Amino acid sequence: MSDFTTRAYKYFVDKRYSKEAAAALAANAMHESGGSPTIYEKAPRPGSAAGFGMMQWDPQRKAGLYKFAADNGLDPESEQAQLAYIDHELNTTEKAAGDKLRNASSYQDATNAVLSYLRPQGYSDKDPGSSLGYVARYNNGAQLAGVDPINVPPIGGTQTVGAGAASNPAMATAGGLLNYPTPAAPVDTSKQLAALLAAQEDQKKQQGIDDVVKQGMGLLGQGIGEASRLQAAPAQVHFPQLPMQQQPVFPDFATMLAQQRLMRRMV
Repeated sequence: MSDFTTRAYKYFVDKRYSKEAAAALAANAMHESGGSPTIYEKAPRPGSAAGFGMMQWDPQRKAGLYKFAADNGLDPESEQAQLAYIDHELNTTEKAAGDKLRNASSYQDATNAVLSYLRPQGYSDKDPGSSLGYVARYNNGAQLAGVDPINVPPIGGTQTVGAGAASNPAMATAGGLLNYPTPAAPVDTSKQLAALLAAQEDQKKQQGIDDVVKQGMGLLGQGIGEASRLQAAPAQVHFPQLPMQQQPVFPDFATMLAQQRLMRRMV
């Protein structure tokens, strides 16, 4: 955690913001500029002026910063003046976002409220999680807020946030100190996740069907194999051999005639 993040967090806590709100403000300032009050945005979107300072303000809001600093005897390019100007905007021109921030019941709510104040590339009221760099913004202040870091942004409109009083809805904060590449269009994370979950569910169903088919084919194969075996070696029926009955032996005719002649001679 940077020294700037710690100083900014303490400043907003002293201004009676909740620890979640103070952490979200400090974390987003760190993401936008690394805490530098003099940095200009490195890669503004085509047609947009480069953001300036701690929160990468557009030219109109930058003019408000310089006027506020002059009215209060501050250096507009100092950390002190810009932290004070953030608080000033959240109570005046950006009061809608400020009210959301003060009423946030969680660190995630506070992060989404700060995004409604900044309106970075990809942000929408319905899907603040699509804001460019959401995970990094959130994780910058997670330790200060006493929550665990995240790996993916929240989905869709699960958190209701205010739009703020936008002086320039096209304000670019995509580059900042970290100079993130500008995507071709905002990504709807809610639709992406819904499609992913649907694909996973279809895959599970298909896997179940495949398993049933495999089991059925296995049983069918076993049946076919058994039938083939029986055809290859048909059963043989063995009948017991019964003993043959002895047949009478009759003498032939010549023998009988010879015997009669002999008996006649003897008489």
